[in-house]
Amino acid sequence: MAGLPLLKLPKHHVMMNWLKLSTLAYSEHSSQITTHGQRMSAKKTELELFGVRDVVLAKVRGYPAWPAMVVDPDNVPNDVANKRPSGRKSNVYCVRFMPAGDYSWLPPKELERLTPTMIHNFVNNAKKDGDLKDGYKIALDPTTWEREHAVSPAAQDNCEGRNKAKMEDELIDEEGERELPQLKNGKTGEEKESQKESKPTVQREDETRASAGMEADNINLVTAELESNPEALKVRNWRHQLQKTFLSKNNIPPKADEMAKIDVLFKTIEDYEGITMAYLTFSKIGKVMRHILLLESSRIPRDDEFHFRDRARGLVKKWQGVISLSRAADGMDVTRT
Repeated sequence: MAGLPLLKLPKHHVMMNWLKLSTLAYSEHSSQITTHGQRMSAKKTELELFGVRDVVLAKVRGYPAWPAMVVDPDNVPNDVANKRPSGRKSNVYCVRFMPAGDYSWLPPKELERLTPTMIHNFVNNAKKDGDLKDGYKIALDPTTWEREHAVSPAAQDNCEGRNKAKMEDELIDEEGERELPQLKNGKTGEEKESQKESKPTVQREDETRASAGMEADNINLVTAELESNPEALKVRNWRHQLQKTFLSKNNIPPKADEMAKIDVLFKTIEDYEGITMAYLTFSKIGKVMRHILLLESSRIPRDDEFHFRDRARGLVKKWQGVISLSRAADGMDVTRT
């Protein structure tokens, strides 16, 4: 059976067709890569991270985008640190605007890296002089500006003191969140009773603060005021001494020859009549006392002589009365209003 004759193309025609198909395929693939690259670039910009001393363009509502520098959040004055937004601490940067040196806390989406090209374009095209133009000029080389606006030695000391206190607060908070040590079998009934009555009140000051309806901003305001209150700082210093002695991070028990000094400290705390719920919340001394009364006798040298655990229990009960009175007072205030 005779079939139709096949059309035979010259070899160079076949090669040309193959090249055309290959070129089309490569173009489509390149287009996909470019589009994907653009998406990746956009995603990278969205998630861009900034480091200390990075020069940025910061956007604050009601103002034009302004040149600023990212600064170390742990090295700012107390009044600035206390304005850090609560609940978003891991998602904000502290920036300092040029040339005035004002501070602000801003999320990453409000920041854009400021490049030399952007600076030159603005300075060359700005229609009038002013702080904004001066800020751009400084952003090109902020070395002198940084030196002139360096944190004062006094403020630096406050920063270091605040950071040290913060680290110790975080340590005791971390200890408070863990399960409290369980007493082993064979302990006295008094020790078991100590544990029984103490566990429900491990974080009572914090719970009281929440039940009183204190907003985060109000808590920050109170904390800021107490940072300059000598009495509140004195109580917190007592807590630091107790924590360092009995609840050290390396879990090493204190030495026997240190206990006489701690006895004097306990007497000072027991005789102090100025304690308030604000001081208890600010210092967290109640948490430390509750941890002390739950320690095993082997962890407290000369406890049979100085009775530190019993005295810690007595102080916890005394301070619980302070908290109860504060709750009642808050209730009366609410009723009157």
